[in-house]
Amino acid sequence: MTGTGRIGVIGLGSMGLGMALSLSRAGFDVAGCDVNEAAVAKLVADEMKTAPFASVSATPFGPNRIASVCAALTTTLTTASASRAASA
Repeated sequence: MTGTGRIGVIGLGSMGLGMALSLSRAGFDVAGCDVNEAAVAKLVADEMKTAPFASVSATPFGPNRIASVCAALTTTLTTASASRAASA
């Protein structure tokens, strides 16, 4: 199955990373960002093992950049302050 449009995932903690990986494995083009660089690296590393031809980008850009290049967006942030920071 191939998805249409890129899906952005802001927040790659336990829930966000799982969602991003599931979407990618289902054939969607996924872009993810997180303040934790290790979480971003895990998304990229897992994709290299499981779907080497999938299009995944975990960019150094912040949430605003991710939102501007995605057809759909989800946030998985755990606090109000994290949500405010992501929308700034």
